[in-house]
Amino acid sequence: MTARKRKQTKEKPNKTKYDEISILESLRKMIINNGVTDMQYGGFHIVVNDNKKFPWYDVLNLLIDSGQNIWIEEDKDKHIVIMSKTKVH
Repeated sequence: MTARKRKQTKEKPNKTKYDEISILESLRKMIINNGVTDMQYGGFHIVVNDNKKFPWYDVLNLLIDSGQNIWIEEDKDKHIVIMSKTKVH
């Protein structure tokens, strides 16, 4: 086996598709006025303001694709809150 082939077959380090800043920017573009998002504890904290207009599929898909664990809860003000953090492998 040549050095080139060995190099190609080595496993790549486990990285997510996106870095945190680009994920945050993408989330803010998707959510617009339907929620508020920020980075928190190595993940993201999203408060949903408008359940009907919120881009649920796009937001959850982005978080899953970027290697995030996701929790969804209701806060004391009855807003749905999405929290995520990077998976530990």
